[in-house]
Amino acid sequence: MEETMEINDAKFTYLVSDHEISDFSNHYEFIGLKVIVNYTKGTDVLTAKSGNKELAVVGFCIDSRAEIEREDVPQAILSVDDSIHEVYCFCNRFAGKYMIIYYDGTHGFIWGDATTSLQINYSNNIGLPLCVASTDKMVAETLHCQVSEHMKQIRSGASLSQALPWNVTMYKEISALLPNHYLCISDRKTVRVPLNIRPIQGGGGSFLRL
Repeated sequence: MEETMEINDAKFTYLVSDHEISDFSNHYEFIGLKVIVNYTKGTDVLTAKSGNKELAVVGFCIDSRAEIEREDVPQAILSVDDSIHEVYCFCNRFAGKYMIIYYDGTHGFIWGDATTSLQINYSNNIGLPLCVASTDKMVAETLHCQVSEHMKQIRSGASLSQALPWNVTMYKEISALLPNHYLCISDRKTVRVPLNIRPIQGGGGSFLRL
């Protein structure tokens, strides 16, 4: 990988692929999905297994209700014996800068924190190996993707500081996962999860609860 800095000096930096990447000092073999989570010495990864289920939390993730210790977060998520929708909604209680890889024993899913502050860039074509990383460039270099000429035209019409629209990146084969979405690994499709906001009465008026 062509990086101008020593990649292991970076924080919140990861790359999920079908093989170990030697540029990274740490590697976690995610057996259920047959992938390797490559991550830097400055990036935290917590994992858990339960039966056929497996989960990895990449980055910094804490319980906003202060009821679950940080190191117990992966096991707490695995304890939710329900649909992927319910598992995702359970994670709304967590705060931080992180991404989650979850295998329910049959299917794999990926999602991030409330704002996907830790980027999740993924190979969107099932004809390509699964590759997910904190930058689109790392995915592109791993899969040998070229910058899209169409995206060059879009980028030329705006400031370099301006984010690209929706979930697009500079590469046709790579998309960025949006907040309130999870990625189904088997078909590389994303599912939007509506915010579960409901009014509650109490005290001096109405409140909103997630």
